[in-house]
Amino acid sequence: FLKDGMGRWRIVNESAIQLFQLQDIPWQNKTDLQLADLHPEFRKIHLACLDDDEKAWRDQNMVVVEESMYREDGVLATFETRKVPIFTKEGDRLGLVILGRDITERKAHEAQIQHLAFYDSLTNLPNRRFLEAHLEQGMLRAQRHQRSMAVCILDLDQFKPVNDTYG
Repeated sequence: FLKDGMGRWRIVNESAIQLFQLQDIPWQNKTDLQLADLHPEFRKIHLACLDDDEKAWRDQNMVVVEESMYREDGVLATFETRKVPIFTKEGDRLGLVILGRDITERKAHEAQIQHLAFYDSLTNLPNRRFLEAHLEQGMLRAQRHQRSMAVCILDLDQFKPVNDTYG
């Protein structure tokens, strides 16, 4: 995308036209607020874009956000969007370059890796790393709230053969 300094949509590639279902909507030179009125199904997304755009303008720096929306195939997808403000020499808003990419598959892989790191692959039970992470969080929370913390450990006799056999 390319928006002008007033937030009007100027250039949009074909992928974005399909994603936002703009084929039959006069999107050129419209703001997100105007598009929200023209295209109510995407109102929430357009209003969120306004907030992100304003943050990029205010910070005078690139903003990276993750947004979820349904793709044209009906799948709820996650997009990483980078918004880069461009200013005139005088410091006035000139334009906003917006680059988005579908990171749904990457997010699914990250979630899978996270799960494998904290759960046994055979039993799907929490592992030692899971315990360590939760103990650390619990200790920090107890310190922060000036409270005590208790840990209960259960030792089962003759468990090694069961564990070796079933994981």
